[in-house]
Amino acid sequence: MGVSDQELTGRVAIVTGAGEKRGGRAITVTADVSDAHEIDALVRQTVTELGGIDILVNNVGIATTELVEDLDEEKWRGVLDVNLTGPFLCCKAVLPHSGASWRRSPASDRPELCA
Repeated sequence: MGVSDQELTGRVAIVTGAGEKRGGRAITVTADVSDAHEIDALVRQTVTELGGIDILVNNVGIATTELVEDLDEEKWRGVLDVNLTGPFLCCKAVLPHSGASWRRSPASDRPELCA
């Protein structure tokens, strides 16, 4: 199920990786999602230029076609940094600007994201 343009009207989204502009105003910011400083700068620029953040789409990802026996640890860590650390850093940087907050569920000790 897709989201209609009407549902996105007036909302600000960060889309990592390649994103499609769907009307409205857009800015392009180049950042390494595995670098917390670059993500913080991306978030600051978005908030400054567009007024806040309503949506985060962690869309960036990389892969390798190398065989395990040919893959060195540095390249493997690069894949993990982009695919796992990147979304973590993006969520962490966006949360204070999104109106969402983390809280503990009274029924469990698991954190929940509440909008």
